[in-house]
Amino acid sequence: MTGDLVGLFWDNAKQRYYYRREVTKDLLPFIQKTLWKVSLRTSDRREAVQRYLSEHQKYENLIQEWRTRMSGTHHDDFLTTIALFVSEESSRRGGQLLAMPSDDPQSIHDCWEMYRDWSRRRRQIELGILPDHWEEAVSVLAMYQAARGAYLANVRLLVDQPMPISKPVQTTNGVATMQTSLSEVMEKWLAEVKPSKAVEGDARRFVELFVRTNGNIPIQSIDDPHCIAFKDELTKLPGKASTKNKWGRVIAAVGSYAVENRYVKVNPLRGIKFRVDDDEDKPRPPFTPELINIVLNSEWWKSSTAQHARTMRIAFVIACHQGMRLGEILQLYKDDIITQDAFMCFRIDTTHEGQRVKTKTSRRVIPVHIAIQPIVKKLVKTVKGDRLFPEVEPDGKGNWSGLISPRFSNLFDQLEMPDGIVFHSTRHAAKTILRDHVSDSVSDRMLGQATPGVGGKYGIVPVKTMAAALEKLSYPGVKFPRLV
Repeated sequence: MTGDLVGLFWDNAKQRYYYRREVTKDLLPFIQKTLWKVSLRTSDRREAVQRYLSEHQKYENLIQEWRTRMSGTHHDDFLTTIALFVSEESSRRGGQLLAMPSDDPQSIHDCWEMYRDWSRRRRQIELGILPDHWEEAVSVLAMYQAARGAYLANVRLLVDQPMPISKPVQTTNGVATMQTSLSEVMEKWLAEVKPSKAVEGDARRFVELFVRTNGNIPIQSIDDPHCIAFKDELTKLPGKASTKNKWGRVIAAVGSYAVENRYVKVNPLRGIKFRVDDDEDKPRPPFTPELINIVLNSEWWKSSTAQHARTMRIAFVIACHQGMRLGEILQLYKDDIITQDAFMCFRIDTTHEGQRVKTKTSRRVIPVHIAIQPIVKKLVKTVKGDRLFPEVEPDGKGNWSGLISPRFSNLFDQLEMPDGIVFHSTRHAAKTILRDHVSDSVSDRMLGQATPGVGGKYGIVPVKTMAAALEKLSYPGVKFPRLV
């Protein structure tokens, strides 16, 4: 903190001002981070104060919006949480909730313990709920009994109850169908498809949001009003339209699984999209030789005590010459450096546990650019262990770039790179240069991208062809360091 301006923060290590606020516990489910931190992009206090006022107003408006939406009473929060518990418990038991007499103290205790166990499993953020209040325990049992009674009477109450999977239900046209809740379909999809931790996390998060919005209804009952209500809730979340479209594709994948496995005939979760503004839809700018020189010649490399600084510099140089993704570089093992058709190559695949590729076309073997072959050979020879970058570990979602990418963002902020410049801009630079010399089918194969059209599914690109293309990938005026 500096002076009396709440959130104005001087980072002595980075020699720059930031707007920084700790996110309060009640806002964690919405903001999804414990610390809100934005670079003010200056080391001059007067400029920082001017920029501070704008960032401070943005943050205050954001938290006011969320608190307005959360302005219900403690009792409302509690009932909402119980409703979610009863809905998921019903789904887990196929709609057949346990019988628990209301006048039995043991039933109240047992139901309360079930609720508390569910809360611990879900790692719920308690909204001021006191865990040992007898009246609240009675409320849990009362709602549990109401939900059970609603199911037995085959009527809706509080939440939509899924019918047991083993019990066919007659539809209006006389055809027997199965009723399976959305959350149950998601669990089956996760078990069979085994997506990445990041995709799994998104799927759980947004199926839960759908359930909170509409109830844990059978996937066969989902229709347009449910999807509209869900989209309205997505609209209220922070994030760009393109990001929300990505979330929509994740939940649509669960619906596609339901179609493939004959739970439904048509995907009811398809088509949840947001309009992307022209400014947002602009492609990221590529690194130019001038920008690469700014990064490589920065004093930050000499003065930095940041962990992974050497790895970051090597990864940046490799990316400029290969157009590889940051995660693809950091997950490399020594035996991923192979010889094919007499060329030294990178093998980008999931040969080792924990390695991952973005898409099917990301699996590839590409020649190593002649300019960085000495670096790669030295790493293989001198680094201890089996990996090229053993000091880097994946983040909690399994992303190898998760812990390093923010460090690059901080570096580019300090260097005041143009808007849109990120590590991924090295891929845009490689694609831009290669486009002037080789066909898209060749450059797409080198970068691990899918070539549009049917023709992209046929034939291979020889290593020799890719090696010749790499000779065209150069940056006039840039003197890359030897590094090792």
